[in-house]
Amino acid sequence: MPTSTPESPVTPLSPLRRAGRILTRLVVPAWVLTGAVFKLLEGNPGLLPRNILLAGDKMGIDLDLLLAILIGLEIFAAAVMLFLARFARPMAVFMLAVFCLVLIGEMARGNTSCGCLGGHSPPPWLMLGVDGVLLLGVLFLDRGVRVPTRRGPVLATGALTAAGGVAVATMLLGHTPLHIETIDPDPAEASEVVLSTTSTGAAEPEPIPLPSYWFASELESWIGRPYRDLELVGFLSPLPDLDEGEQFLVFYSRTCDHCEEMFGHDFIEDADLAARVTVVEVPDGPERLTSPDAWSMPDTAARHAAPLPLGVNWIITTPLALRLEDGIVQCATEGDHTECMGLEPHEH
Repeated sequence: MPTSTPESPVTPLSPLRRAGRILTRLVVPAWVLTGAVFKLLEGNPGLLPRNILLAGDKMGIDLDLLLAILIGLEIFAAAVMLFLARFARPMAVFMLAVFCLVLIGEMARGNTSCGCLGGHSPPPWLMLGVDGVLLLGVLFLDRGVRVPTRRGPVLATGALTAAGGVAVATMLLGHTPLHIETIDPDPAEASEVVLSTTSTGAAEPEPIPLPSYWFASELESWIGRPYRDLELVGFLSPLPDLDEGEQFLVFYSRTCDHCEEMFGHDFIEDADLAARVTVVEVPDGPERLTSPDAWSMPDTAARHAAPLPLGVNWIITTPLALRLEDGIVQCATEGDHTECMGLEPHEH
């Protein structure tokens, strides 16, 4: 007569390991999904970490597509942690470790926002603290716990959720892969565009078609080049004449604290310096030049050129400053103007 073998009793989890499982299976995926949702709602690749933007630019990946891929990957990772218990801990460790490395890179570059939660991101050091604590919790609390899974249904659910996340991210961002949208000049205005001349008598080319976004990548490659040859300068119309002597070209934003100090302190304290500076306003968004939260523009000797055109997502950390000698770029910095102008850095 056959005898039944009693099932092995399940060892109950200790409170710490139970907390580890909750951390891995619920808290971390919720945290990852939160970042994906913020990025998806804003749909702005300019808010991504600068090192990721640089990597995408070097690989020639369209930044809208890059944003959709990253959102899809975060949704995929959250799906794995929620539906695949066996792989939840490795995925949580991997994602949190990547987040920490990216944040360390952003801090090394001196960036004040990582874009982890879109435009509402706290400073990188604070995000690093949160991700670091979560990583340590997963590593030391969720150890040696094996959870049985039904592979078939769970794998199918996880795969469908991940695939759906990638598709939804791509569709909601309004992106067609491998296509870069351009915005041509308005037909009514295009007929009025003519070649203008500078004080040197040189003819200026017609404005080039506008991209959907513009990203400042390696500024080191600008050194030694005529400022007129720079793509960013090519979007200016009319083109400022900066071909003689030492002059400065600065792209600024009316919501940038460094820019406010530059105008309100440096240009007022040194009128001779300000007289050699030409400033260009960077639009607050594709459809708005100046934010309602903009600081008041002080009266200085700086010359104001026409702003960069609307219709473009300008991914620029202002101020972007250029020092020119007879029209040749000698210094180019983003997020600070003091180095190119030979000033002492501001204390914050």
